[in-house]
Amino acid sequence: MRAQMIAQDGSVRGGLRLAGKACVWAAFVVSCLALARYVFGLDFGMAPASAGGFLLLGAAVLLPGRARREDLAAAQILAGSAGLMGLLTALSWGYGARMPFGMTPYAAAAIAAAALGVLAIRPDRGLMAVVAGDRVGGQLARRILPAVVGLPIMLGWLYLRATSSGSLENAFGAAFMVSAFIGAIGALVVLIAASLNRLEAGRASGDRRYRSILSNTLEGFCGTDADGRILEVNEAFCRMHGYSRTELLAMNVADIEAAESPAQTQEHLERIVRVGNECFETRHRCKNGALIDVEISVQTVGAGEGGLIAFCREIGNRKRAEAELRLLQTGIEQAGESVLITDADGAILFVNPAFEEATGFSRREVLGKNPRILKSGKQDVRFYREMWETISSGRVWKGRIINKRKDGSLQTADSTISPVRDAAGRVINYVSVKRDVTEHIQLESELRQSQKMESIGRLAGGVAHDFNNLLTAINGYAEFVMAGLPKDDSKREDVKEILAASKRAESLTRQLLAFSRKQILNPQVLDINAVVGGTASMLKRLIGEDVKLETRLAARPCLAKVDAGQLEQVFLNLAVNARDAMPKGGTLTFETGIADASAEFASRNPGMPRGPLVRLSVRDTGCGMSDEVKERIFEPFFTTKEKGKGTGLGLSTVFGIIKQSGGEIEVDSEPGGGATFRIYFPQMEAAAPGKDRSKDKDGDGLVRGHEAVLFVEDEDIIRRLGERTLTANGYDVLSAASGPEALRALERRAKPVDLLVTDVVMFGMNGRELAQEVARRKMARRTLFISGYTDDAIVQHGVLEPGLSFLYKPFLPGALLRKLREVLDGPVDQAKA
Repeated sequence: MRAQMIAQDGSVRGGLRLAGKACVWAAFVVSCLALARYVFGLDFGMAPASAGGFLLLGAAVLLPGRARREDLAAAQILAGSAGLMGLLTALSWGYGARMPFGMTPYAAAAIAAAALGVLAIRPDRGLMAVVAGDRVGGQLARRILPAVVGLPIMLGWLYLRATSSGSLENAFGAAFMVSAFIGAIGALVVLIAASLNRLEAGRASGDRRYRSILSNTLEGFCGTDADGRILEVNEAFCRMHGYSRTELLAMNVADIEAAESPAQTQEHLERIVRVGNECFETRHRCKNGALIDVEISVQTVGAGEGGLIAFCREIGNRKRAEAELRLLQTGIEQAGESVLITDADGAILFVNPAFEEATGFSRREVLGKNPRILKSGKQDVRFYREMWETISSGRVWKGRIINKRKDGSLQTADSTISPVRDAAGRVINYVSVKRDVTEHIQLESELRQSQKMESIGRLAGGVAHDFNNLLTAINGYAEFVMAGLPKDDSKREDVKEILAASKRAESLTRQLLAFSRKQILNPQVLDINAVVGGTASMLKRLIGEDVKLETRLAARPCLAKVDAGQLEQVFLNLAVNARDAMPKGGTLTFETGIADASAEFASRNPGMPRGPLVRLSVRDTGCGMSDEVKERIFEPFFTTKEKGKGTGLGLSTVFGIIKQSGGEIEVDSEPGGGATFRIYFPQMEAAAPGKDRSKDKDGDGLVRGHEAVLFVEDEDIIRRLGERTLTANGYDVLSAASGPEALRALERRAKPVDLLVTDVVMFGMNGRELAQEVARRKMARRTLFISGYTDDAIVQHGVLEPGLSFLYKPFLPGALLRKLREVLDGPVDQAKA
């Protein structure tokens, strides 16, 4: 309906325009026909003057509809001509003259009024724009035109009245008209002068206001010509540059421009003149030589050779603030900590790249969201309520929070959330800075675990030391008993049980020492492939028929420096552990290979050397382990087996042997998914083949001797056992319970002994210090160290120093005698102090 009404309204207005044009054209045609009476002798009852006036008006009305300026000027000229014709007719009638060309007064008035209307159709353009405008010309025209029109009409009327009444003679009438016109013109001149004076006063007042505004504005103002010569400046510009107004008016813009050369400044000015205006930043040089950053807004005034006006604002503080802002933004963007900014309601407004890296969320994904998208569920409602109450009250909250990454994994972070206040003290934002401590917590846990294992290791080593001393005594005296019994005595079986139990106890202490890394190793460069292959048959018998053993050996040698016996012990313990995890059978796989240490592996194991590694993987298809069990599997005496089915020392022994051998062990497992133990050793180069040593031969003729031996042991029971064993086999024995006591015994003897046998771990002076002092005094050529526990006195990382002889406790008397003959009969440099 509305569209129909709009269409109808448009058609009505279009019809009116067409009707108006038709009427104008009709008047135009009638006027042309009236004028034709003089050409063709026709009479349409219209005076020729009236017809001419209407003809001019019709043409004037038709032309303003055009958009061209020339059509408007022509229309106004035609309308003006018609108006003057009408004015002439009206004045003739007013002065009592006969109507020219038969035009009536009413027609003349109508034509004059219509002509005025045509001129007023476009008051913004043409003649009326001059009269109706607010400029000086318009103001003068509105003041003078009434006098220009009124005074001549009044003078003409007075002249005609005076002449018709006979009051004026022709000469006097002429003088009167001249005087009247002089007076009228003088009045007009005075009126014009007064108007110009008022305009000048107004302009002067405007100039004073303009100067006052420029003087009081905070921005510097500078007016120049097109060549850059300074024509005007205000006080702010002078203060900004340190020059006086007089000095600046004698200068050029190029004199203070510091960022451009004079030639560049001139080119810049020419470009501004062409463009018309420009806003730019530059640097100006002050009178004292200092440089200031300024922002210039300049535009041209006038045409052709017109000048330039510029407003100058110092922006040094702003640029410093912008630089600080950029620095702050760069710092936040490149900070290692996550930065998150929200509004007062908690909607995220900003996150930095560290946040994206730590959480996995991109900036686009979190903007506008609430930080609760990171909620992990590991902290309760009370935790978050206390946090919100703290920050919403305007206080800073600090704490450790567990968040959830985009991939669902957890991240622990030390977080500080600070409220941001506006000038009124209202909280408008919150800034959260988080530092990811997930890895730090893991390292702390590993450190605590390492410290705990180290403490347990020291305890285990100390226990093993004392236990080995006891076992040495038990073994020695049990053998003495065995040697004193007839071969058919039933008590021999009892003694054998004692020795068997002692052997099992010895195995237990060796496991303790392996865990505590206090045993002495005999490392050699071995091919792990060969060791795995050599133990495969033994492992198959150990794990039983229900478990399938597979070996996947690398094509190239996997050389590592390890103790072969200890490595076999590792294989046995891992195989037993895997067998117990597969009670219904399964598959046990040994796999070897060469691996390069990744950056992640190096960060987890900083003690491992860089370079290729020998990797041994032992994988089973058993029941697997939970995370809690994995954290404790290498602890001694920790076991998941039933009571009486495990000592809890198997994996701890594996851990100790590998660590003492310079390797690392890692485990991957999950409930129901089996377990994989990965062992890493530094890859070694092939070693030169060594010479085979003949085995010791048993026999009394080889173990007996006559040499002088100094036996030093702080345990009385071991010292008495050693004295008895050596004395019974022909040796000249001196004994001592400590280092100082041994030195005094040598002083009393006053001559060297053939061999010093000393315990390593003793209170006060240890065995190595005693041996070095005895060697310095040249009181013993050879030394044999004995101990059930090693320290740094004679070993380096569990490996015996070259050239030292050592007998491990517990030992049997026969082993002691054979070791003595080996040392006494061997090279001196293989039994040094």
